[in-house]
Amino acid sequence: MKLKWVFCIIIVSLPVIMTHTNLMAASTSQIDEVLRKTVLSEQDFRIIDGFLRSATDVLVDERDLTIIPRHRDAILTRKGTQGQYVEKFNELAVGYLTQAFSDAEKLKPEKRRTAVLTNLLILVDGLQDVRFVLLPLNQLKDKNVMIRYWAIQCLTNPEIVNQLNDSKAENPNTPKEITDQFKKVIPEINPESLGFIARFAVTINIPQGQELLLSVADQRIKSYADWAVKNEFTDSMILKMLESKISNPSGNSDTPALAQRFAQLYSYVIQRYVKGRAFLNETQIKELITVIAETEDKCINNMTGEQRSLRSAIEQDNMNSLMNEHNTLLGDETNEGKLPAKYRFNYGRENSGSTRTAPLTLQNRITN
Repeated sequence: MKLKWVFCIIIVSLPVIMTHTNLMAASTSQIDEVLRKTVLSEQDFRIIDGFLRSATDVLVDERDLTIIPRHRDAILTRKGTQGQYVEKFNELAVGYLTQAFSDAEKLKPEKRRTAVLTNLLILVDGLQDVRFVLLPLNQLKDKNVMIRYWAIQCLTNPEIVNQLNDSKAENPNTPKEITDQFKKVIPEINPESLGFIARFAVTINIPQGQELLLSVADQRIKSYADWAVKNEFTDSMILKMLESKISNPSGNSDTPALAQRFAQLYSYVIQRYVKGRAFLNETQIKELITVIAETEDKCINNMTGEQRSLRSAIEQDNMNSLMNEHNTLLGDETNEGKLPAKYRFNYGRENSGSTRTAPLTLQNRITN
């Protein structure tokens, strides 16, 4: 009886599977003909519509997770280059992908839901059209790390940022909406994604971009203070983004605030290296050295106009020399550093009310 029941399910399911396969085969053949044309007709537009409808249905309905990327690529490789085609393709794709995301949200088990949503986001990232931005924006708060990662990838795609800056979004408030949503999820996302958001913050042409960049820096500073930081190499990008905003300020730039975050984050990187050498693993040590050296080479020398010696101190394994360089550059308890003097910032107030001339000290890690 059980075997008969299973056989019935297979028989009932088979026409559905064959229908999808036949639809895709037919629509793929037709769409490939349309792709070769230089001028399109209304019939061609109907073929594009049919292809997108069947292709997105197949992607969402697929139960073999290893095949889903093929369905995704079948769509992506046919996004086209001819003006008429591209315009119609993206115009129609918005509706079908919106429905696909909605259907994918309801899929079970969770593994299947994650696979379909992730591939839909990779597809959106590859399409590179600002008309799709609401789709990844709605996925930013998803509980799945992979889905959040690809949502951020989509929204920080340089081509999408260019289109946002060119006011090609349907809603002029979209850049601010994306920025506001990024600020809300910053405490929950991985270091690599923070680096992408930092790049977005520097390249998006709205005043809120600077606030977002400061929020990213504050999150990393907090992670260092808590000895909870992961993937130290990410800070090389974040420090570069801060320096680029400092060195190329716009009309609304708060240069002292940006420089203060740069100095405190860089200080914590150096202090973590000095204090953590006895217990951090080899990868962490190498990443910290890379961040210190790259930041000195790409940022510090540009900001001060002088050749510093932080990398040299590390190569000589001279921690006293390294911290002396740190203090000269960033300040200590008695002297203002070169960066605070140039960019006119301090590190807040002491309990006594006096101005702090030294970065916050990284407290020794508490071990059990």
